[in-house]
Amino acid sequence: MDSDNMKVSRIKKIFGRPEILAPAGDMDSLKAAIKGGADAVYLGVGEFNARQGATNFTLE
Repeated sequence: MDSDNMKVSRIKKIFGRPEILAPAGDMDSLKAAIKGGADAVYLGVGEFNARQGATNFTLE
């Protein structure tokens, strides 16, 4: 059992804590992602994005 705990500890040191990444297509989605605990948020602007089929931010 101790060797299992040591393995888990070693894995945690190597990989660290997982990150929650959330998409945001508008300001409401961005606020919800942050409020929901997202560590990072990604969004698209105009034609420069990977979310062309979704609602996206504008440069305005």
